[in-house]
Amino acid sequence: MNYEQDNLTLAKLFEFARTEDSFELKRYLQPDNSAVTEIEIPPTFRFVRVGSIAPRAFEDAIYLKSVTVPETIRSIGIRAFDGCASLENIVLPARLKIVAGGLFSHCNSLRRVELPDGVDVIRPNTFSQCPELEEVVLPSGMCMLLGNAFIDCPKLRSVIFPEDNTITLLGRTFINCPQLPAEVMMYSLIGSNDIRLPFAYNAHFDWDAALRRDVFELALQHNSFEHVGKSMIFTSIIDRDLIELLPLAAGMLDNSLSETLADYSADHGKAEITAWLLNFKNGRGEKTIAEKIDKMFEL
Repeated sequence: MNYEQDNLTLAKLFEFARTEDSFELKRYLQPDNSAVTEIEIPPTFRFVRVGSIAPRAFEDAIYLKSVTVPETIRSIGIRAFDGCASLENIVLPARLKIVAGGLFSHCNSLRRVELPDGVDVIRPNTFSQCPELEEVVLPSGMCMLLGNAFIDCPKLRSVIFPEDNTITLLGRTFINCPQLPAEVMMYSLIGSNDIRLPFAYNAHFDWDAALRRDVFELALQHNSFEHVGKSMIFTSIIDRDLIELLPLAAGMLDNSLSETLADYSADHGKAEITAWLLNFKNGRGEKTIAEKIDKMFEL
């Protein structure tokens, strides 16, 4: 439905607030029936540019199926379309710069979204709990994915990343996205085939939530952990009982580290992994460690 740009019609559909140089769309005034399913947000109101959409402006607009956002919009506030359960299509402006968190949370009918190139950060919960979401095209200028950007998207199969970008992952990005290929998840972590976690996250990174087992294995195969602490990699393997992945990580080991990890493994009751680590040390020309294994496991 294409609305005439007369103020009376617009005032019945939207609440606007004057800013320094434009209007902000504060709220969509939902009609009391389901007749209005398509909305084109006006580029002007009272001959002044509409430059932004306020937080929660369209929240729980359950009848809307299609929304077109004009090129005048530069920023969209937090949870602006949260709970738009029928939303199937949204057209975003090419010049959009800021997409706040929770933008499409609980959009139960949304299947595909293409974000414009000006957006450089995907914020928390942008696509949380979108049960029908299958594909997202990320913008060419994107450099950072924040925690929980994608959570509980059970049909998500495709996330198209920009070429030649290194993406920084802060926190847990893909949670409960079982259909997403390991290669896609790994690329979100590594950019140019090299996982780089911000220093503060190295000690506290939640591998179990952020890296499915198949992604973890693929990253090991690609030797993508140059900038991640070796101890963190191996303690993750030990904690998750992934003894079959130890050979993939063997190139990171030296005798001292293998012995330290063997002690850690023994302390956590991982007999098979401990034996592997000690045998690795022995295989590097160290003296026999059979007595040590006997003592640990009373063999």
